[in-house]
Amino acid sequence: MVFAGIIGVLLAVYGPKIFYGLAFANYSRASLDGIMLKLLGKYRIDQVLTDELLIVAYDYNSQEPRFFSKYLAKQNPNIYNTTVGNATGASSAAPTFFDPKTQYNPYDLTEYQIDGGIICNNPVMFAYQMAKDLNMVKEEIRIISLGTGEEPLVEINPKDVSIKDLVEQNAEFMMKIDTHAANAYVRGLLKLQSNSTTKDYTKNFVRGQVDCRGTWDKTTVALADKLGMNQAHKEGQPYDFCAMDSIEPSNIEGLKFLGELSW
Repeated sequence: MVFAGIIGVLLAVYGPKIFYGLAFANYSRASLDGIMLKLLGKYRIDQVLTDELLIVAYDYNSQEPRFFSKYLAKQNPNIYNTTVGNATGASSAAPTFFDPKTQYNPYDLTEYQIDGGIICNNPVMFAYQMAKDLNMVKEEIRIISLGTGEEPLVEINPKDVSIKDLVEQNAEFMMKIDTHAANAYVRGLLKLQSNSTTKDYTKNFVRGQVDCRGTWDKTTVALADKLGMNQAHKEGQPYDFCAMDSIEPSNIEGLKFLGELSW
């Protein structure tokens, strides 16, 4: 009953903001669509050069996820074989930031597509299952996140916090629950995949497991030299590659460095 009451309070506080955000966004939908068209052109999902991809969105009208992928583009092209720009435009439509992506499918249904982070802020679980079970990948799978990362949840003792603090903590928990659930689930799958005590592909599979801040030492300097990094990397000096969602060349270089460091 207490938990139900907390959920009710959260919906009362945050619900109106979510539904308001579906209708009144802060930024231009037309500008976002223009960028997607310019950068990605009119290429469709089945024309992507990689073996597979997964772009996640959610159709508000049908109350169904949209897992845009080459596999589903073959199974149901009327829904999934859209342009890459349309798929990424839908996946980028975070409520309050952008209006939903409106798409009219061949079944004469209007889809009101919003950010896939609403249902799976950490889509790695679906990507892993798609690779293993749908595309029947036989090779061992390795995973690295180049996203914005996730801080570990802070442990709390309900006896030591007020109702207000508990509500705030639960709000944060609800926003992150699927990220941590997917993380734990796939860690288990990777352990089963390794099938050996000498292999543990879960070591670095946690968002934020590889610290994006640190101090250059002999190992990291050697790695930076190997990668031909342009940024200064003098032993004993600090580095910081924590910029979120930045496409600046320096940040991309830093993400590649962190990726190599994680393996």
